[in-house]
Amino acid sequence: MDDGFQRLSVSKDISLICINTDKKIEDNFCLPLGELREPLSALRHADAVVLTPGANGGGADVWRTFLEKAFPNLKIFQAEHKVQGLFYEQMEKKIDLHDRIVSFCGIASPQRFTSAVQQLFPGSQHLQSFPDHHQYRDDDLQNIVELGNKKNGNIYVTTDKDWAKVAPFFKINQTPLFSLRTEYKLAQEFWSWLRVKIGEARA
Repeated sequence: MDDGFQRLSVSKDISLICINTDKKIEDNFCLPLGELREPLSALRHADAVVLTPGANGGGADVWRTFLEKAFPNLKIFQAEHKVQGLFYEQMEKKIDLHDRIVSFCGIASPQRFTSAVQQLFPGSQHLQSFPDHHQYRDDDLQNIVELGNKKNGNIYVTTDKDWAKVAPFFKINQTPLFSLRTEYKLAQEFWSWLRVKIGEARA
């Protein structure tokens, strides 16, 4: 359950916490000063932490050292971020040399998205970042298309989440829009641990 850890009314069998390792430990404040809904000390109630790489790709060693010292009983796993490519629903898009990529998104950490687009398509240009869970209006999308035209873009790229929201507008306007599909890879150690925890919860 996403965002379920801090909900005490939810009965949980397993609590997994993902940590973006781009975030500095000393900058993790609770709302309204920061993004946390609970202090870091609440990790003592978690079963495991998954360290996810951010846009900068660093910080994992610092987080691991801190967590091992502060929460010696906490299981710590590390995920690897993989870019799969551009997709229109389940169909992958092959980019040729004449395509000019422009992007936009509405997520909490746009740097991770823009970094992945740049990694896959050097020379691509990011048009605009909207707040997380942004509800796009037609004038937002028209502005994006106009910005893309000014950049001579002919392929628009966004996240899977945003694609689901805005695809109808781009289809009606016959403007090519694709989602950048990414995934996190976890070592077999994690899946073995998870199977054991699920077995214990069902017993």
